[in-house]
Amino acid sequence: MKKLAKQERSRNTIRAILEAASQVLITEGYHAASTNHIAERAGFSIGTVYQYFDNKEDIFHELIDRVSNEILESFINCPPQPSLRELLEVYNIGLSLIFNDNAELIYALGALVSGPVQEQSDLQREKIIDVFAVMLQPHKQEITCKNIHLAARVVVHASEGFGAAAKSTHFLPEGFQPHLLRLQLAYLTSDIQ
Repeated sequence: MKKLAKQERSRNTIRAILEAASQVLITEGYHAASTNHIAERAGFSIGTVYQYFDNKEDIFHELIDRVSNEILESFINCPPQPSLRELLEVYNIGLSLIFNDNAELIYALGALVSGPVQEQSDLQREKIIDVFAVMLQPHKQEITCKNIHLAARVVVHASEGFGAAAKSTHFLPEGFQPHLLRLQLAYLTSDIQ
């Protein structure tokens, strides 16, 4: 972003631009999401959009950062859990809440991972993996994988895969979560090397 929003009005403008970009991305796709189209959907002039963002990639980088930061915050604010299973349950519940609140946007952003915002997506995923590895560390006695960071990477990627395949109506606690938990626990505690 070009400038940080110091006043409430600026923060509201940025929120409106990002919401408009989300809507355009979800309904019409990335290629239709020009800065002009986003400005029109937000009800602002193109000049207003350019006060805050250099181009549409900059807008989508900010969207990725916001969703990723929401996930990171849920990890950071997660109190230590007495067991690996309880940690994974809390992790999965947190992910499902974030996912269900942003399902359409996450799917739409996910479609861009191999495109113009892949680098930003990869950077944010690495932050999530790093934080999750720290969360796993207190449970290393339960984890059979020698490389905790690699184990965190596998769990994060598997969770993303489940989320991408599940669709928003199925990624609920009574749906895929027990299966995801079984997959995670089997991987992390299996004695197969």
